[in-house]
Amino acid sequence: MSDNNTSSSVAAGTPVSTDATVRTIQFTVPLRIRIELGAAGVDQAVSVGLGPVAVGFETRKPAPRTYTDRNGYDPAFLAGTSISFESLLAPITDRLAPTIDQKTVLTYRNFSVAMHRIRRLSVATAVNIDGQRTQSMGRSDVWILDPRLRETYQTGPEVYANNDLDRGHMVRRLDPVWGAQAQQANDDTFHYTNSCPQHAGLNQKAWADLEDYILNNTKLAQLKVSVFTGPVFGEADIPYRGVLLPLQFWKVAAVIKKDGQLSMTGYLLSQKNLLVNLREGIAEDGFGAFRTYQVPLSQIQALTELDFSPYFVNDPLHRAGAGRFEVTTDLREIQNPDDLIL
Repeated sequence: MSDNNTSSSVAAGTPVSTDATVRTIQFTVPLRIRIELGAAGVDQAVSVGLGPVAVGFETRKPAPRTYTDRNGYDPAFLAGTSISFESLLAPITDRLAPTIDQKTVLTYRNFSVAMHRIRRLSVATAVNIDGQRTQSMGRSDVWILDPRLRETYQTGPEVYANNDLDRGHMVRRLDPVWGAQAQQANDDTFHYTNSCPQHAGLNQKAWADLEDYILNNTKLAQLKVSVFTGPVFGEADIPYRGVLLPLQFWKVAAVIKKDGQLSMTGYLLSQKNLLVNLREGIAEDGFGAFRTYQVPLSQIQALTELDFSPYFVNDPLHRAGAGRFEVTTDLREIQNPDDLIL
């Protein structure tokens, strides 16, 4: 089944191939089922019955036998500073899903992921982006579960079948695609551990443009960025097929400016209206139904409980002495790159 959950225009039971040796029949019920019959053929009609539970099929390539060569996120990637992923996660360590060998961080090529043991989605991801070594590479669109983590801690294909939910990359696909193992990095982003349900109407281009602008900004000392991304887990999140759909997502970008100083900026994106409409069966094209804001790191910390406090002084929106939620006037809606403050 294709990743975008598109429906077929072929009528149920209509042969889509007349090859003498292999015949493929596609049924829409409403999902697509492909049945291939051998050369001998089958003369009798095939009856297929499905219950009310949504069913989705997809091809999964075999998972690698080992991930020992994965370097993961590098805390010293930005010259002259160190940003520890484990330190950010420290306040919520007891909520992280353990791997089979009792680790709490999954390492991939050029990025890392931490999973929530109850929510079955990533708590946070961390990726290093080298703008001078990035490579253009096609999508594989073959999503797999991570064999290092019990399936009960992962949200798989059943949540995304036959609806308007996309597998939203937390680490953007092309972000870690640089260096000698670029293809491996590309494929690694298609783990379900790197995915959160996002409405198909979400304009991910605007979200991705944040990183593009920061990476290419002339005020940077080097074309390198470390980016942290994840969902906001809130009490109002929407129950759906055994998981809670996050209403908001956050992102923090860290760069070294030309003055040699670290700059860390936080952003929030909401898909609340889109998901409410999904639950209530309301058609929504999505464009204009969400907003992206630059917000103080203190607000990201308040929403996620991750520890960004050592970097408040590196945040251009930081105000000394600001209260825990005293950030309303600091919300900056991002409509174009000129709205960003680094």
